[in-house]
Amino acid sequence: MKTGRRVAVMQPYLFPYFPYIQLLAAVDTFIILDTVQFIARGWSNRNKILLNKKPHTFVIPVQKHPRDATYADIRLADNITRSLDALKTSIQHAYSRSPYYNQARAFVEETFPSGVECRAGFSESFQRMALALKQLLTIDTEIVRASTLASRTKEAASEYIIDLVKQVGGDVYINAIGGKPLYQQTDFVANQLDLRFLYSEPFVYSQTADEFVPDLSIIDLLANLSAEDLKSHLSRFTLR
Repeated sequence: MKTGRRVAVMQPYLFPYFPYIQLLAAVDTFIILDTVQFIARGWSNRNKILLNKKPHTFVIPVQKHPRDATYADIRLADNITRSLDALKTSIQHAYSRSPYYNQARAFVEETFPSGVECRAGFSESFQRMALALKQLLTIDTEIVRASTLASRTKEAASEYIIDLVKQVGGDVYINAIGGKPLYQQTDFVANQLDLRFLYSEPFVYSQTADEFVPDLSIIDLLANLSAEDLKSHLSRFTLR
């Protein structure tokens, strides 16, 4: 694999699953792709925790918006404070007896501090969450919002990604495995870039459920594992 500056470009996902965090930690620069259309009823503003030993979906509500609104356009809902209080109550019911409950709760409160302005931007909230993760897990990655870079001039998705990677001086583009059907190595080679996909190793840890439930929100991991344990798993992946 080509050596040099590694870059990832991903839509913001609040409280994502662990492979997303691994991607954040695996690169030198992580570009928050907030210039593309917000996916309503997708996973950007929702995820799952274990409640009463079963997966429970929680939602971070956002304001009504035009269908073509980008992530940078999206604002948190006017009732966000009430919704966050409900989320914290769910986390308490779910994890109050877990070994690192206080760590998980503190992480949520750092992402949405008391009195968070109800019209705060979705992208800003994600960036605040990412910075909290950086501090907790000692991650050195630079975090940049695509909306702060040069305006988009490329229509094709792959061309736009290549342009973003070049803007931050990248040599290698690393993507989540779910994006494999979207990109061709030849397109990146033609632009003197390398393309790789991140494959996470299986990761099983102690939960409140009787049988392990994979791919839950990072909140579940923070409630059940120490920061040191989580850090030890950050590099457990392969790039192909």
